[in-house]
Amino acid sequence: MKKTCIYVLVAIIVSAVVSCKKKFGEDGGADVVFKYKNENYANYVAVAYSDKKNRVTGYPDSSYAFSFGLRGEKCSGDYYISSIEGCSPKDIRGCFTDITVSEYKEIWKVTKGKDIRDTLKSRVIDRDPYAEIYSLHYDTVLYKHEGGVSINIDKINEMIESGEFFTYKGVERVK
Repeated sequence: MKKTCIYVLVAIIVSAVVSCKKKFGEDGGADVVFKYKNENYANYVAVAYSDKKNRVTGYPDSSYAFSFGLRGEKCSGDYYISSIEGCSPKDIRGCFTDITVSEYKEIWKVTKGKDIRDTLKSRVIDRDPYAEIYSLHYDTVLYKHEGGVSINIDKINEMIESGEFFTYKGVERVK
């Protein structure tokens, strides 16, 4: 009995250590730094598009509460930073239309969200809008620990400007 308890305790400790070593973002969410091919994309509506099905497969709701493209806070230079949920940084998809957010809300009012896939498909301007995408791995340089854990945007901006960001061990280029 004593031996069994020791094995169980060792198994719990080992599994806890292994789970702590998981890369940040492997649980279906991550923080990413990215660069659009065209900086104006930040002003346009993004949709999900399937080349295989040759159609728009997802689009934002009427309030534009979510988007299928990355929306982010502006960083240094042409870079943005954003948190993503529900997918790995390697699975980021989305294409941009030439529709602004305000225009999209007007289209939604008129159509009430019905049969807008063809309109959205006809307005797609880029099916591969990201020039670069970097996944941030959790570490003490990229994140602050003051009153909780948060992204250290000031440090990331400093690293982008110096060029250190692109070779830093806590950053992985995924595109």
